[in-house]
Amino acid sequence: MIFCSWNIKGLNQSFRQKKLKLFLSHTKINLFRKKIRSNKKDTITKLLGREMTCTADYNMDQTGRIWLCWKHQQVKVTIELATSQMVHYYMEDKGFRFASFMTFVYGYNTCGGRKEMLEQLREIHQNMNELWVILSDFNTGLSVTDRLNRAPIQQTDIQDFHDCIE
Repeated sequence: MIFCSWNIKGLNQSFRQKKLKLFLSHTKINLFRKKIRSNKKDTITKLLGREMTCTADYNMDQTGRIWLCWKHQQVKVTIELATSQMVHYYMEDKGFRFASFMTFVYGYNTCGGRKEMLEQLREIHQNMNELWVILSDFNTGLSVTDRLNRAPIQQTDIQDFHDCIE
């Protein structure tokens, strides 16, 4: 089972869409996460083809912060929780080789904005006794040394994330 999470800059542009289609045709990726503007939703869905099923969080965030796409003939996805910062779901490879709870995270850029999402992750963890994979962009560091050549990270900026990981 191959899955990935990434934020391709410029996927709303047609030349990047062609690169994505080429990339997906040459890989065995079955599941991925991406941010796509709502006015490009139909274009991207058509580009991905009929073998992909996609769901997005437009009802929680008009920018479509999280798209979850999977090859429905190979993967069964059951969404457990969807918010503007994460999608938590159970994924089963239909060949019965792999099953896992998974969470794709795309955190807000502010400490205050991430608080609710981090609390939701803590709640999920309390009930988790199976394999759990988190693919993410938390939009924060874990250490004050995680950022180079930009404004330094303050301990208060990373404390909530650090506490959640602990």
